[in-house]
Amino acid sequence: MMKNITIFDLDGTCIDSSHRQNTLPDGTLDIPKWLENATPEKIFQDKLMPLAQQINKRAKAGDFTIVCTARIMTFADFEFLMNEGINPKMIL
Repeated sequence: MMKNITIFDLDGTCIDSSHRQNTLPDGTLDIPKWLENATPEKIFQDKLMPLAQQINKRAKAGDFTIVCTARIMTFADFEFLMNEGINPKMIL
C-alpha cells in the first residue's frame, strides 16, 4: 500500500554536479555550457549527496518516489543513477 508521494530534485539536492556548472555574469546558469558538459565522462564524475539515499529509503517504506528535474536526461544520466543504486518509480 502506497503511503505518500515523495518528490526529489537532482542537481544540487541529491546529486552534486557543480563541477559541470558555469554561470553567466548575471549569476544565471549558462545553459549552453551545461549541455556541453553533459558528456558521459563528466556525468560519471557527479557525486551523490546524502539526500539521494532517501529516494530508495522512501520507496522501501511504501512511498511512490519521483525525481523531478530540469535536466535533459541522457542515457548516461540514467546509467549513472542505476550504477549508484538510485531507483525512483518515475523521472520527470
